[in-house]
Amino acid sequence: MLSRFLGGILDSLREYFNPDEQKNLLEILSQEYIEKSENVLKLTDYAATMVYPQFRDKLLRIASEEQDYIHRLAEHIAALGGEVPQTNFSPRPGKNAWERLLTALEKKKRHISDRIDRLVQLQRIDPKFAEELRRMRQEEEIHHREIQAMMMRSDPQAGRNSKTSVS
Repeated sequence: MLSRFLGGILDSLREYFNPDEQKNLLEILSQEYIEKSENVLKLTDYAATMVYPQFRDKLLRIASEEQDYIHRLAEHIAALGGEVPQTNFSPRPGKNAWERLLTALEKKKRHISDRIDRLVQLQRIDPKFAEELRRMRQEEEIHHREIQAMMMRSDPQAGRNSKTSVS
């Protein structure tokens, strides 16, 4: 009876540390790491070109929060025995502040929808990581709204334009 109980525990542990699931988990965390790294580069670059200091400060704050996510993701990737991905990204230049904010907003929207698929996979593989990703997603939604508000304040026509091209 005890051997059957211990055998069941060992089987559960083997299933938990399934190499395919660990590989999937590392892929998800790596995708998140790359996206966050691109966001930090883009937002930092865009902040440097902002005319309004309050917009620059807000973009730098968002970039700093995303940098914190990058550090946590890197720790998780390393703890799982993976290699932290290298990123090679150049932000797309915009003609003006409004266009750069629109680019950032569109990218954030894509990340939010991509993350839903990852959350479903991650919930099955590791609920702890899924919960952390869910918190990141909630903060992404806040960032999305903040960038959208900056767009609307930077151009009176932005509200109408952003609804047609981003919603």
